[in-house]
Amino acid sequence: MNKPLISLEAAHGHNRVIATTNGIPWKLPADSQHWRSLIAGHAIVVGDATFKEQGVMQDSYNVVISHDTNLVVGKGEVANSIDQALEIAKAHEQSEVFVVGGASVFSQTIAQADKLYLTLVDLDVPEGIKFFPEYEQDFHLVKDQPGSDNGINFRFTIWERN
Repeated sequence: MNKPLISLEAAHGHNRVIATTNGIPWKLPADSQHWRSLIAGHAIVVGDATFKEQGVMQDSYNVVISHDTNLVVGKGEVANSIDQALEIAKAHEQSEVFVVGGASVFSQTIAQADKLYLTLVDLDVPEGIKFFPEYEQDFHLVKDQPGSDNGINFRFTIWERN
């Protein structure tokens, strides 16, 4: 049996900003639709703060990293650590596990990632407080598709490990 790929999926602005104190600093319905179609049918790994913001992804098996013993995940389960979350996700996935946030989870899993699906948002966010980890030296760009939504330019990109 093949082991599934580990892929990180995120959107970031300039300087790899993914969030401010007010959350995600852009509204891009095209990116949300892209994200949901990408992860549909796959196991996802998500931190509890991001999970509480976004809720259950109905078309995915949700593995939520949390120490909250009262947390209930409708379609999935709770893990106590990154390693446990990845093992659970792999047990429910044959092709590709998606890590979908937040910043701490990305930082702790990027070394294990085979692939990155990044929406590069053409936006300066000087008040950014959460960032996607550095990746440019360890991954190379294999797909780059430009787009625009709500007056904001972006690029859907795919990166593979060198």
